Amino acid sequence: MGPASGVAILAVALLTAMPSRHADLEILERAVRDAWAVRARLLDERAQRMAEAAVLADEIARRKQTSGSPARADRGLEDALKKFDRVARRLDDVDRRIAGEDRTIATLRRRFGEAASAAAAQLGARMSAGSVGEVAQALNAIDEARSRVAKLGAADSTFRAVLDVKALPDDGALELQQKVGLLGAERDRVRKRLAELDEDAKVLAVRILAKQRLAAELEAAAHTAGSELEILRRESENVERALHDLAAERERLAREKADLSGALAQVDRHLDEIHAALHQLETPRGDIR
Repeated sequence: MGPASGVAILAVALLTAMPSRHADLEILERAVRDAWAVRARLLDERAQRMAEAAVLADEIARRKQTSGSPARADRGLEDALKKFDRVARRLDDVDRRIAGEDRTIATLRRRFGEAASAAAAQLGARMSAGSVGEVAQALNAIDEARSRVAKLGAADSTFRAVLDVKALPDDGALELQQKVGLLGAERDRVRKRLAELDEDAKVLAVRILAKQRLAAELEAAAHTAGSELEILRRESENVERALHDLAAERERLAREKADLSGALAQVDRHLDEIHAALHQLETPRGDIR
């Protein structure tokens, strides 16, 4: 049993053992934190698998270009595809585990929120003139716990929107130079993300190819299957679902790349405008008579 499964089972046991009204917020907060830690390790594992897949995808692309017949892959290409298929299966497994951890985190967050609200309501109901200070302190502790849980994963793999920085009419040289630095950093960040998307797209293309090959093999096997026909049908359905998910991911990557390419063009335009404004400031205006 892997760490993700252990945390999921612990979370289920925790959630079923305690009614939300009387749940221990510290235990729930710790469970959310542990689940995020497991997810972070899974993301690291996914990044490692993606790096392996990217190397194989490049090799497959090279071999396809040099292959004599597009209809018949050479032995080296077949071996590379088989290696990629093994890595792709590991990627599929990591993706499933990440999705499972996401569901666990969502459930834990919801139960934490319910427990925090119930605890705050109980404190409010018991508040009397002499206990206002203690109740306020306890409510503040609940709010701090809410804040800590809300921050967990807040910056998780989400690409921040590109800043829209422009030259203004009253900008001086210092302001313009600061904007040049800011836009330069944004340009580097977008270019890095675009490079990551290109790598992801290459890996995704070969993953789709591997699934398509598997689908074809399952379809061929189904024609001669006897008692295993139902099993083959179920596997075919699983592959079709996986292909649907991969196609959706390919569309998402394409949309993100198009959006970022447009944002990069805008950054370059703003940089040109700011450089032009700086040039005007630095150009001697001559004597005014």
